[in-house]
Amino acid sequence: MSNDTPLLEIQTPPDGTLLSSMLYEGLLRIKSKCMTQLTKECLKSGLLEILGDKNIDFRFTGNDVKYVKFKRLDNDFIEFLFKNIETLDLRIRVELVREKSKMKVRVSSPSFSRSQKEYSFQIMKVDRYKGISSIELQTIDEEITTYADMNGLLMFFYGLASSYVTTVRTEDNIDYYFLFFDIETLLRDVLRGDPDKWLGIKDQVVLAIRDVIRRFGEFNDEAITLVVLLNTYVLESLKKWYIQNTGFRLVKVRGEGQTYKIYVDAPISIYVEQRLYEDPKLVNELSRVLNVLLEPASRFVRGRDEHGDGYHAFKAIRYLYDYVVSGSPVYLASMYREVREAHDIARSKKAPHAGEYLRCFLWSRIGGY
Repeated sequence: MSNDTPLLEIQTPPDGTLLSSMLYEGLLRIKSKCMTQLTKECLKSGLLEILGDKNIDFRFTGNDVKYVKFKRLDNDFIEFLFKNIETLDLRIRVELVREKSKMKVRVSSPSFSRSQKEYSFQIMKVDRYKGISSIELQTIDEEITTYADMNGLLMFFYGLASSYVTTVRTEDNIDYYFLFFDIETLLRDVLRGDPDKWLGIKDQVVLAIRDVIRRFGEFNDEAITLVVLLNTYVLESLKKWYIQNTGFRLVKVRGEGQTYKIYVDAPISIYVEQRLYEDPKLVNELSRVLNVLLEPASRFVRGRDEHGDGYHAFKAIRYLYDYVVSGSPVYLASMYREVREAHDIARSKKAPHAGEYLRCFLWSRIGGY
């Protein structure tokens, strides 16, 4: 790259806040897409590509709509971002500053000046009371708001788009799901490695989690964890690169009135040296069993278990989860009892999907574990 190429870095160490996670996710995705051509054109094209590929459905709330006149993260908002970036400078830092006797968190580049306009989006304020108040700074009683310049916004919303999993709408709520690397994995492996490689793994995990959430219509810890722990692509990639463990964070953010709140912040860890993973064929077979169980279990969760077999499929998933995390064959036997019960009920009700349960028994090799 030439000396005129803008620099790219986050100048503040990662922490457990959503703000930090979004910024570092944005950093990784930008490195993956535009590291050799860090221009507005490449960045814009890459962000629009992510929006299209993921069919992102994220809506602004509160004063966001009033101040920027956009209701959602879409092509028009992306045009707004790039139109208002005067100098592309992606050396982003997060600072706690005092201006006019008030404290604020500023997300900006070194090229920022006070004459430039700052923006404060509600999704950037989720961490309002986390990690930024202290007795030393005398900010305990202050309400601290996060502001960003255009470069800070670009990095943040790149991260939001990159980490986006799915949106679940009900009559009362809108829930947004995002997936990040945990801090240990980020610092130890991801930031030091090839962003394409690591994002390739995470994107596969996103697809698997999205499928579960869309089927169940909500967060389900056991099912989501299992589709990650039994993901053969992820496991093969980690073994290929001699990575012993890796961790993710799945975050659920709910739109509430004029703001957002975090409702779930769930860790998902993979330990490649776990005994189960010594037998790739077994992992693949258990993954197939899980795929059979997900649909009937999701009907039970959604209150659409017309034949009554879904309840037992749901219990079978819980026993499979217990087996995968503990290795105890007692749970595997319990899982098969529930699968048999689900099959018998479905067959007695002449449910068209009854035969699907038999697929769980066709891999007799599993029964020996």
